[in-house]
Amino acid sequence: MEGLAQLMDTVRLVQASLNPGLAMEGILLAMFDARTSLHKQVAREMRTHFGDGVFETVIPRSVKLSESPSFGKPIVLYDPQSKGGEAYMALAREVASREPGAREPASREAGAGAVAVDGAAPPPPPGDPGAGTGAGTEAGAGPAADGPGA
Repeated sequence: MEGLAQLMDTVRLVQASLNPGLAMEGILLAMFDARTSLHKQVAREMRTHFGDGVFETVIPRSVKLSESPSFGKPIVLYDPQSKGGEAYMALAREVASREPGAREPASREAGAGAVAVDGAAPPPPPGDPGAGTGAGTEAGAGPAADGPGA
């Protein structure tokens, strides 16, 4: 929580001196382990203090999430069906739903867990003739905070 207080102070300084339009999209609980009482307590305190500013989606601690950078891939490409991969896809949907004029994503049948936003087609699945043609854009997601207490 101390790290978050320092981050909030830094955001206020940047807003005051360099970028008054700087806004925080939300607070992400990452590397979360629901088995520990400390993580549960931190999550409760964050939700109490920041309310809707805390994303509902929580990114769990996961071996697959730890492995994916070693393979040079974001989790949504390395192992999209892992708990971490599914959590980041849920986060993407939640962030998109917060945007003004957001709509529900197309059917999940449009791609293996892919989400279309603002009419953009999801990238083709690996092995598809359109794969590798630039038809899709690869983007990795990273946690907004480095752990539940950061």
